[in-house]
Amino acid sequence: PLRSRYFRRLNRRTQEIRENWDLIVSGGIPSESWFFDRLDQSIVEGIILDRLEVAEPEEVHLLQARLRNSGLLDKRIREVRRLRGWRRRQAILALGRTRIAEAIPALAGALHDSDEETLVDAVRGLGRVGTPESAKPILERLAQGSCKCPPQTLQSALLNCFQHNASLLLADLKRHDESLRPILARVLAEAANQNLQGDLLELASDPSSEVRASSARALAVAQPPYALTALSRLAIDEEWFVRLRAIVALGELKNRRAIPLLIEGLRDVNRYVRLRAAAALAAFEGEEEKIFY
Repeated sequence: PLRSRYFRRLNRRTQEIRENWDLIVSGGIPSESWFFDRLDQSIVEGIILDRLEVAEPEEVHLLQARLRNSGLLDKRIREVRRLRGWRRRQAILALGRTRIAEAIPALAGALHDSDEETLVDAVRGLGRVGTPESAKPILERLAQGSCKCPPQTLQSALLNCFQHNASLLLADLKRHDESLRPILARVLAEAANQNLQGDLLELASDPSSEVRASSARALAVAQPPYALTALSRLAIDEEWFVRLRAIVALGELKNRRAIPLLIEGLRDVNRYVRLRAAAALAAFEGEEEKIFY
């Protein structure tokens, strides 16, 4: 009976808050009317965080302003700095979902927690903020060599931070040592676009085969003037997966000057490289006679 009464009250308050949602967000209904009630506060915060996932930019700014003005943002920042255990982890994830820059210092502090799960949640939270500034604490922690975070979680967080600023990552990547460059290069390959600015040639000749493979992917997307020259070198790399990435990238360039390189790829010792070269050649319409000859 007690549990059922709680859920009836929860459903009733949720309905009432939904009916007055526009007034709550705009400030027509003062924050004091719901902030000091634990149930109402959790309902309002949950709705705001869920809306932030799908809202248009104009609505995002309005929702973030309500988080600031109501005190919800400051409450979560205090919780991240003072609480411990699962309650701190819950606050970290909620704070990251706000996507507000003021959350970065508190989330950065959580990266130094001795609990590995809390550290992982801090990485996720910073990734949810999704700006180059929120990536800096992660990169600093990585540079210290003591960030025990699953590679996939780390890459996803950094990709969220640099997906619209790949050029900043390229400039920053060259300053890191060889242990970090492969991870950052994979993120760069995912975030690269045709507006990518910077010199990819240095990455194409990097000592790390992982970095060279990632540079091939980035070259195919960014397509700088020297892309064909750089990929022609990567297509004869000593590592088979670097050659594979280069052959795929040559096919994506759709440049007829790449045909001799792809034909040479048909003779590669690795079966996957030969298959990719054949698939790339098959995509060149109108060049069949030249290719067969």
